[in-house]
Amino acid sequence: MAVLEHLEGVGTLAGSWRSQPLEGADKTRISFVDMGRAIAALLVVYSHVAHPWVEDKNENAPVIGFVEAFTSEPMLMATQGIGQIAVPFFFLVSGFIVTPIAIRQGYRKFAVNRFIRVYAPLLFVLLLTSAALWAGLEPQSTGQSQEVTLWTMFTNWTLVNYILYPQVVLMPVAWTMIIEVLFYLMLLALLPVLRRAVWLAICIELTFVFVVLSSRSELNESWSLFAVNVSYLPILLIGQIAWATTAKKIPLWAGSIFGVLAWMLYVYGDILDVGRIDDSYNLAMSIAVMFFFMATSPSRSCASSVSGRRCPNGRTPSTCFTGWAFS
Repeated sequence: MAVLEHLEGVGTLAGSWRSQPLEGADKTRISFVDMGRAIAALLVVYSHVAHPWVEDKNENAPVIGFVEAFTSEPMLMATQGIGQIAVPFFFLVSGFIVTPIAIRQGYRKFAVNRFIRVYAPLLFVLLLTSAALWAGLEPQSTGQSQEVTLWTMFTNWTLVNYILYPQVVLMPVAWTMIIEVLFYLMLLALLPVLRRAVWLAICIELTFVFVVLSSRSELNESWSLFAVNVSYLPILLIGQIAWATTAKKIPLWAGSIFGVLAWMLYVYGDILDVGRIDDSYNLAMSIAVMFFFMATSPSRSCASSVSGRRCPNGRTPSTCFTGWAFS
């Protein structure tokens, strides 16, 4: 479910560029989204096979044991697996891609587009999961209640179950969707500001995250759950800041400061212990950020190129990223 939603940006971007000539920067960006998300999706699939279906059931799988011994275990990710790196990578890409889409599409089109992309497949997965639970099967569980009623089905479909206490979680893998939806709502709320002063919108977003995290214990349990989800928004904000910097909406020095502040807010969530089950989150985030900036850095050098001119590696703009990625 989460993987399907995170792959949605490719088609949107491709469609928006199809009506105009593709220059080097456009092609490199599409290649980055395609390859980066595909690899991340494979990591997620692997971890969901290796851990819930093999290791947790004490199955004998020498290949998985070998891979885990050289990836998840030495990187302190044995609890969730190497696919944990993919989650912040998905969020980074979403912040990078979805922000300009929101600015371009406007309120109504963006809201309708996001609603269909999130809630249509989510409803399908919810119905399948509910049917499995009714049939007495045992789909994946977080250990929280999986009571199936019309109310819990509604709250799980709308994703508000992740901010309601006590929690009823029918679809454990849908937790990333509430973070995406919160980001979409934040974009809609700040759309006028984003169109006029991106730096101010980012300041407001960072302040919002800080206030929510700082007050997480001041109200009730539902507010604390809300803060848990908000604690992941800094990852998307780093992606947004990267877009704002590369699109020259803000200067590099401002992007650097904003990026550091967003990183500090993410670590602040870890310091506050907002529901993170082990010590691997900051490391997974660091690796995701490293690969994100490694993958996007060639697009900046190609962005200034036009058709027929050469990239720094000697290739034409249309092949610059692909050559860099596999060289």
